[in-house]
Amino acid sequence: MIRLLQRLLLSGYSVAKSTGVIDTRAGKAVMHAAYFGYKRWLEPSPSALRAYVQPGAWVVDVGANLGFYTRLFARWVSQGGKVIALEPEAGNFAGLQRLVSGQCPPGTVVPVRAVASEIDGNLRLRINPDSHADHRIAEEGLDTPSHRLDSLLAIHGDPPVGLIKIDVQGAEPRVLAGAGEVLRRHRPAVYMEVDNAALLEAGSSADALLDSMRQLGYVVHQVSRDHVSAALDAGGIATQMRRLGYADFLFLPAPESRAAATQNSPTYTGTSA
Repeated sequence: MIRLLQRLLLSGYSVAKSTGVIDTRAGKAVMHAAYFGYKRWLEPSPSALRAYVQPGAWVVDVGANLGFYTRLFARWVSQGGKVIALEPEAGNFAGLQRLVSGQCPPGTVVPVRAVASEIDGNLRLRINPDSHADHRIAEEGLDTPSHRLDSLLAIHGDPPVGLIKIDVQGAEPRVLAGAGEVLRRHRPAVYMEVDNAALLEAGSSADALLDSMRQLGYVVHQVSRDHVSAALDAGGIATQMRRLGYADFLFLPAPESRAAATQNSPTYTGTSA
């Protein structure tokens, strides 16, 4: 059912893009409504993530797109906490800026037009004309600023980070490679998409990504219906990924994980369906 809806939405976006409808005010409004409706009703509820945004804590939204999560995070931060929202593609970033100015509490969000990776400098962004949510770091594409999260947060005085959300179409290992100091010092919760096909295209894999999180001292959990599961074993991870070929997982530092799940995080072995 979800795959069918994804195909329908992508087909609609492609048609609207080719005809120019997507560039009209009405077209943008319809596209935004469809995207936010999909995120709200057909993806796991992110409400349980709020527990990791304590007063004063900052949140980093890597791959903010049009700002679905950014808007939630902006309403959760308090007592000086802020949201850093990174989105590299021009159209998405313009939509993110509109959302921040119109729907987020003033001063809570720092929008950054860039990718997050292991380097401070510039990388190439390959634009997918058929999906606003599938632009990727690649060898060829638009020249795009890149920041390490360690450097970006240092610019803001190294604030306490409670939560990092990462959804970057296979570049997740590169984001983590540039966030070593943040992960070591603050031990934030990490809510991250694991897409084996996208990771393989980028030269990694779901197994490698999950293993890297284990080595960082993190345990894998699932977020569903406003609660966080016990740590997932290999079977649980495979079940979640089998449905769509990808899944969003919550990674928590081992000492914060439930008592029944303090062993090392398992790996997922399989390919995207």
